[in-house]
This record gives sequence, structure tokens and C-alpha cells, in this order.
Amino acid sequence: MEITINQEGQSKKYLILIFLLAFIITILIIWKNLPKQKQEVEIPSYWKEIRINFDILNAPSTRELKPFEKISPYTEQLGKNNPFLP
Repeated sequence: MEITINQEGQSKKYLILIFLLAFIITILIIWKNLPKQKQEVEIPSYWKEIRINFDILNAPSTRELKPFEKISPYTEQLGKNNPFLP
């Protein structure tokens, strides 16, 4: 059974029509589900303004803290010996 040029052209037309119809349906579904207006975002009332209390730095307990000691550089050999050498 041979397919003639006319039948091949008709099958291409049907294929293009199906893809075009699927594309239009997809666009309509997306268009319908998009919000109509921009929604304003409200900040919940339970969120409060953040205030940092810097007075804690002047408290006596923080004055007793001592800075870390300076770490001396490593003096021994760094890394491992080559495990592949005999």
C-alpha cells in the first residue's frame, strides 16, 4: 500500500491542526488561571519592628570575656607521604 503525495499532505495538515489546537487550548488554560489583578501583600500584624539592644555590650558580664589567644603557625611537615612510592 503506497502513500500518495495527496495523502501525505493531508496527514501533515491534520498533524498541524492537532498541534495548533493543543497550543490554543494550553494558552487558554494558562490565561484563565492567571490572576486578574495584582494582589497586594499584607505584612501580618504579629510581626513587629526589630530592635537591637546594644546596651548588652556595656554589661559587666560581657566585660569579663577574654579574647581568644593567637594560634601559632604549624611548624611540622604538612600533608602525607606519597603512598604510591615503594
